[in-house]
Amino acid sequence: MQVVRGLFRLVFIFVSINCVGQVAEPHPERTKPNPRKRSSPAPATQNLPLAGDAGLLIMVDYPSTLYVDGLRIGEFDKGASWPYKIMAGTHLIQLKTEKDTWDTSVVCVSKVQVTIVTNINKVVNIRVVREVKEEMRRRELERREKERLDSLKRVEEQKRQEALERQRYLDSMAKVQAERERIAEQRRKDSIAEAKRRQKILDDSLALVAKKLAALEKKRKELAEMELKRKAQRLVELKKAKVRNPEVIVDFEFSMVSITGGTFKMGCTVDQIRECEGDERPVKSAQVADFKISKFEVTQELWDAVMDTNVSVHAGCAKCPVENIRYGDVQVFISKLNKLTGKNYRLPTEAEWEYAARGGQKAESEVPSISQVAWYSNNSGQTTHEVGQLKPNALGLYDMLGNVWEYCSDWYDPTYYSTQNLTNPKGPLTGAEYVIRGGSFFSAASECRVANRNSIFPIMAHKSYGFRLAE
Repeated sequence: MQVVRGLFRLVFIFVSINCVGQVAEPHPERTKPNPRKRSSPAPATQNLPLAGDAGLLIMVDYPSTLYVDGLRIGEFDKGASWPYKIMAGTHLIQLKTEKDTWDTSVVCVSKVQVTIVTNINKVVNIRVVREVKEEMRRRELERREKERLDSLKRVEEQKRQEALERQRYLDSMAKVQAERERIAEQRRKDSIAEAKRRQKILDDSLALVAKKLAALEKKRKELAEMELKRKAQRLVELKKAKVRNPEVIVDFEFSMVSITGGTFKMGCTVDQIRECEGDERPVKSAQVADFKISKFEVTQELWDAVMDTNVSVHAGCAKCPVENIRYGDVQVFISKLNKLTGKNYRLPTEAEWEYAARGGQKAESEVPSISQVAWYSNNSGQTTHEVGQLKPNALGLYDMLGNVWEYCSDWYDPTYYSTQNLTNPKGPLTGAEYVIRGGSFFSAASECRVANRNSIFPIMAHKSYGFRLAE
């Protein structure tokens, strides 16, 4: 027994010698600061009251540095352990990791058991550390699982919200489309109703127009029948009077056109400003009363029916205007015609002629081309043509321009427009020449203008001089 006890004491002393000693110096190679380590706040500390000689057994789970009473003792790698001896008393023990946290196991082996507590106030030993790590791992897994589940829930909720939002959008678009279709359908119905209404108005208008046209046609026929009766009656009267060619005289009588009087610009108007002459100025406002004027120039057959002769140079054309006549011959013709017909025919005044040539109150805003309404030097072939072959003016009068010059009842005065009052003007009381208007088949286009004025001595006759009558 004594031997055994002696051996036991030797072993105990050996272990104490190995476990208890002076505080170890740090490894020389680790004395230099690590430039890669970041600065951090002071590490957590423990004040250890130690009774008698005490030993420290350092076991770390992370690279750490041990400080005792502010002195750096040494560095430890993860999983390393190092026994130290420390004198009895109260010492400041600091264990600093790279993360500046207590996450190690520090066990003191001595006569008095001493432990170092972590910053979460738990006794640290190998078993506890493992349990804590397992618990932390389990909680981390639970946390991650919870986060994963929460993330999945958020994703599902987001998908659900997106689906709801999309469904709301689709419902809204469906309502918008339905409203558009309703509006389109209503517009279509309204369009159909409006089209029917317009069609009805159009049908009613057409029916009214047709009714009016029928009434006008009926009236026209009645007037035509009345005119035929009047012509027939007039023809009988002229035959009883033993008038030569009474049909020609009757046709002439019924060709007179009634002109409603009015006010117009007489003279060189804007449409002719480039070709106007001095005796056409100034333009003055003229007024004429109602009158009648023949639709055509007096023809050779009418002259022959009244005068029993034909002095025209271009003879042999019954429907062509009579020409080569003097002013006095015209007055003789008018006197005989009035005696045969009981009418009061006369030559038109210069104002009446121009008013009729311009179209009276029906004057067109656009002046037709000269070739459409007049036989003149460029289209006549230097001869007269049958009356009524070209386009009439707005009053239905033919050959007011071209074919033959037409006598007016006025004496010619080149200053007449500037000196006279143009209210139903009759022209000067005396003069040497009579006015002729309208141009002729060998006149230039500039002479075939409604404002152009010309004159002729009463004793003169020419193949281009003719006339038409007024009433």
